[in-house]
Amino acid sequence: MINKKIISILSKVLNIEREFIQIEHHLINDLNIDSFELVEIAYEIKLEYKIGDLRIEEIISLETVLDIIKLVKRKIKGLNFKFNYY
Repeated sequence: MINKKIISILSKVLNIEREFIQIEHHLINDLNIDSFELVEIAYEIKLEYKIGDLRIEEIISLETVLDIIKLVKRKIKGLNFKFNYY
């Protein structure tokens, strides 16, 4: 589910078909993502998953689509832990 949604966000921001985005794709080398698009991707992810503590520095340091997916899963897991803890 998260994989498909992240790929949808990338597709929307990059204006390319979802079918052309694979989780092993390198963000810069394969998808030609620039810094402006990374900021937009981070914003879309924050909106979609309600991740307030997602920093652009975290997104910029990632290399592949799979890295983005892993980061979002970690952030969501952290949010669930915070909600379940109290």
